[in-house]
Amino acid sequence: MVWGGLALIIDRGSYRVRFGIAGVVVALVSLSRLVLGVHYFVDVLAGILLGIVVFGSLYWLAENGTHPERVLLTAVVIGSVGLLVNLTFESVVAIGGAFGGWVVWRTVTEVIPNQPSTRREVIVALFVGVIANGIFGAVYILDIPYPFTFLGTAIAVGTAVGAPIIGKWLS
Repeated sequence: MVWGGLALIIDRGSYRVRFGIAGVVVALVSLSRLVLGVHYFVDVLAGILLGIVVFGSLYWLAENGTHPERVLLTAVVIGSVGLLVNLTFESVVAIGGAFGGWVVWRTVTEVIPNQPSTRREVIVALFVGVIANGIFGAVYILDIPYPFTFLGTAIAVGTAVGAPIIGKWLS
């Protein structure tokens, strides 16, 4: 899903080339899982097929990528169900990240540039992304209560989603 998503949003080359590269990466990662002996062939095949189905469904839900907030809201709903079914660190992180991404996207969607205007904006946005990763790393490493895990993850993902506009503001 990640590689397919990148193939959709990167604007270099044709769709065919981008999805071909994504397919090669997926094949190599899948092969590595088999060679390392951490998955069976049926596991890898099921993962690839499930990824394609979920990716296609979410792309359809987002109306060919024009409404990504719908995907984020879907993640919030699924994360909420996961939280109710089994309260774990992973379920709290899932809902926190989905919620943070959805809130920031809904807040700044109209002002996020399609592409950074300057090299400085790109550098600042990347630095903001590093800060977001640091926040998530702290949440992951520290054994903090679940409400703070939720909040920290929401801030980390929200910061990552808002990195382009924050880069523009700070530049």
